[in-house]
Amino acid sequence: IRTTDAATVDAVMASLAAYAAAGAGHRGEGESSGPVSPFSSKFIPPLSLVAYGRRLLKYCYCAPHGVLIGVVLLCRYCKATRHRLTPHTVHRLLLTSVVVALKTHFDVFYSNQYYAQVGGITTAEINRLEVALLDGLHFGATATLEELAAVTQRFSREAAR
Repeated sequence: IRTTDAATVDAVMASLAAYAAAGAGHRGEGESSGPVSPFSSKFIPPLSLVAYGRRLLKYCYCAPHGVLIGVVLLCRYCKATRHRLTPHTVHRLLLTSVVVALKTHFDVFYSNQYYAQVGGITTAEINRLEVALLDGLHFGATATLEELAAVTQRFSREAAR
């Protein structure tokens, strides 16, 4: 990755939102219409994923690559657990992935209470979601430069279509 800026994060968020919207109509056999994962929300959050990504950048006080590392972890979690992104899950999964990314890749990070407030959920919920994410990742929460570049290129290409 040559540069990572807020515009790159916007493009990745737009592509991720489109991917989640497409996944909403593809429930697996036997899946109910109710919550299907610990990341499910009863309602679709009113904030677009692009705006939510910007909010995380602004209030989590992280560099754009912090959010993109979160996307790497999000993708890895979905692959490992066969979790399908939907508009009901993508915001919580993104928030949790970014929190874990910040804790594992940066020297300074904030409390889960603060991150929960930024993300619009309770502290108990972010704690529970963090455990679920780490469990699904088998506690492998670091990302390589190659993974970061691949995910950024993939979603940026898709957003350009």
